Amino acid sequence: MFNKVKKIITAVFLIGFLIQTVPASASTAMINVDFNTPGKTISSNFCGTNAKGGTVNQWLGDYRYAQKTKYVNSSIVRFHDSISDDSAVNWRGWMDNQGYNWNRWKISVWANEVRKLGSQGINPEIMVTIPTYYSWMKTIKTYDSKNKLVSTVLDPSEYNSFAFYANELVKIITIEEKINLKYLQITNELDFDYNTNLIEAGLPSKAGMLADLAIFTAKSLKSNYPNLKLGAPALARPDSIIGLDLMFDKFKNDGNKLFDFLGFHYYLTGSVFEDDNSIYNKSSGTLQYHFGNISSKLNQRGLGYITPILGEFNINWSGIDPRMQNMKGAIVDGLTFIEAAKLGVQTVMPWADMDNNFGRWDESFNDRPVIHVGNICSRFLNGTVYDSTSTDNNVQTLSLINKNGQKTVVFINRSSNPIKIQVNGVNPGANFNWYQLDSTANYVREYTPNGYILNNLDLPANSISVAVL
Repeated sequence: MFNKVKKIITAVFLIGFLIQTVPASASTAMINVDFNTPGKTISSNFCGTNAKGGTVNQWLGDYRYAQKTKYVNSSIVRFHDSISDDSAVNWRGWMDNQGYNWNRWKISVWANEVRKLGSQGINPEIMVTIPTYYSWMKTIKTYDSKNKLVSTVLDPSEYNSFAFYANELVKIITIEEKINLKYLQITNELDFDYNTNLIEAGLPSKAGMLADLAIFTAKSLKSNYPNLKLGAPALARPDSIIGLDLMFDKFKNDGNKLFDFLGFHYYLTGSVFEDDNSIYNKSSGTLQYHFGNISSKLNQRGLGYITPILGEFNINWSGIDPRMQNMKGAIVDGLTFIEAAKLGVQTVMPWADMDNNFGRWDESFNDRPVIHVGNICSRFLNGTVYDSTSTDNNVQTLSLINKNGQKTVVFINRSSNPIKIQVNGVNPGANFNWYQLDSTANYVREYTPNGYILNNLDLPANSISVAVL
C-alpha cells in the first residue's frame, strides 16, 4: 500500500506482531555506537533519483507518478535517458532531427509537468544530462585488427556545434520555460567509446578527446550561464585508470575551474547467479574504491573542487535480475546509502525511478521494496554521521545525529535469518521510535515500542530498521 503508514491499533498488536519474538536459533550482533566521535556531514542533496520515467511525458504527468515521487521525496532528480534522440523515433527523445534542433514543444510539455509537480510541493533540484552528440554530426570511427567497429567518437570539427546545442537546451529550459535548472552534465557514459572499448581492443585511449569536448562545451556554457553547475562527463567505467588519468590531466592543464561535479556509475554484476553475499560486499566495497580513487586523483591534480557523486548504481547491468525487484534490491540500496553517508559522498542516485527491470516501481506503477528505501533516506539520513560498529558482518549500521538533534541508528540485516541486536552507547532505558522494512509487508512499519530497549530487539531477515531516540 503506497505512502501510507499503518496505524497502531493496540499495544498488544504492536508487541505481538511488529516486535517479533527472537527464535532460539537467532544469532546476536553487538552494536557499538559512539556519539562522541563525529564523522561526515550528510549533504542536503544526498538522496537522489534518476528519472528514467520522468523523460516520458505521459508518465511524468500521471497522478501516480506524482504520488510516488512525493513519497520518495528525493532532494535532487536527474533527467537524461535518451533525450539526445530524435523525438519522432524515441518517445523519450527531445531532439527534432528534421529541424536540426531541440523539439521545443516536447521540452515545453516536460517543463509543464515539472511545474505541476512543483505545485504539489515536489521541488527537487533538477539535473539534466546531455547524453551524447546528435545523429547528424560528423564522427570518427575506429576498427580493430579484424575490421570490427569498436569506437565512434565526435569529430573535433563538431565541438562548436555540440556546444551550441548545449547552450540552446539551457536557454529553452531556463529562459523560455523558466525552469530552475541547477545542474547540467556534459555527456553520459561516452567513456565506453572514448576509452574502454579501445583499451580492450588493444588500441590507444581517446579519453583525452572526451575531456576536450567537455572543456570546450563548458567554457561556452560558463560564459553564458555562469551560475549553472556543470558536470564533467559521467563515467560508466570509473575503474579505468588510463581513462581517469587522461581526462583529469586535461582538466588540470586547462587551468579553468569549469566543472563542479563528476558523476561515476557502476553496476555490481552481469550474472543472476552471483551469490547474494558477494553482491552485498560489493555494494560497499565498490563504492569505497571508486569514490576513494577518483577523489585521490582529483586532489593530486589540484582538482578537489570537482565533487564526485554516485550518479547511477544498481545490481545487474544486464537488466535481468529478480533481486532488483525484491527485498534484496532494497538491501543493496540501503547498504549503498549508509556507506555513502560514512564516506561523505554528496549525492547518491539509484537507477531508476520507473522501469520494469531497474525501477523503484514498474511501468504499470507497481511498487518495489526499493521505493521505501528512498523514503527512508529522505526521512532519516540527514545531519552528522557518528562512529558505529557491528560484531556481525550481516548487520551493517549507520549512526547519526539528525538536523533536529535526534540520535538515530540504522540497522540493515543482510542475512536470510533473523538477528538479535544488543546496542552499546545509547541510554538503554530511552524511548525511541522504530521504523522497519522487511519482506513481510510492502510498506515501512512505524511504531513506538514502549517498554522495549534497543539491546533486546530482533532484526528480521533481509530488513532495514531505523531507531530514532
